[in-house]
Amino acid sequence: MKSWKLIEIVSETQVKEILFFHFPLAEYQKMHFNTDCSLMILKLANQRAFIYEKVPIKDESETYVNWKMIKQVKGMPGEKEVDENYLPYFSPDFSLFLRICKKRMQFVINDTFANVEICEMPKDLMPISKTETPFDILSRFYWIDNDTVKLMNREGVEKIICISDKSFTELAFNSRQLIKEESWKNHLYYYKQPKIATHLVLERLQAKY
Repeated sequence: MKSWKLIEIVSETQVKEILFFHFPLAEYQKMHFNTDCSLMILKLANQRAFIYEKVPIKDESETYVNWKMIKQVKGMPGEKEVDENYLPYFSPDFSLFLRICKKRMQFVINDTFANVEICEMPKDLMPISKTETPFDILSRFYWIDNDTVKLMNREGVEKIICISDKSFTELAFNSRQLIKEESWKNHLYYYKQPKIATHLVLERLQAKY
C-alpha cells in the first residue's frame, strides 16, 4: 500500500492538495480522475480497467479519502493504440464512453454505468475505412462536455457537434488549412501535439494556424 496525493499547481509558489489516499501500486498502472475528482479510473496491464468511487473518511480532512471499486470497464483500447496518459474515449465526468462496435464498424456512445448504448456516431462524421483506422479518427476527437464534442477530419475540417439532441447539430465550424498528417497521426491531436524544433519557424507557424 502506497500513499498518493493529487495536487493542483496554483502558481510558481503555491500548490493545492486535492486528494490524499492510500492505494496499492502495481507494476503497470495509470490513474485518471474525472472533473470533480469523485471518480477514478485505474488502468492496469492487459487492457484491464476499473472505476472507483471516492469515499470520504469520517472525522478526517476533506482531501483524505478512500476508494471503492464500483465497475470493471470492458472494451478499453490497448496501451499501444491510445496514449496511456489520456482517456479520450471518456467524457470529462466519466458518465459517457465512446467505443467501437466492431460488428457495425461504427463508433457508438454508451452510458458508462448503465452499459447501454446512447447513440451511434454518424459514419459521415467518424468514418472507419481502409484509409482511416479507428485510432486515426479517435486521434482527432475531443470531448468538450457531455453534450458537445469536437471532431476534425484528415483535411483539417473541424466541427463542434451537439450529441445530446441525437440529431448531431453542427454548432461551429473551422478549417485548419495548413494541417499536416504528422500533426495527428499516431497521437492524440487535441491532447498532445508533437514538439517542433525552435529553428523550424515556418512549421511552428503552420501548426499554430
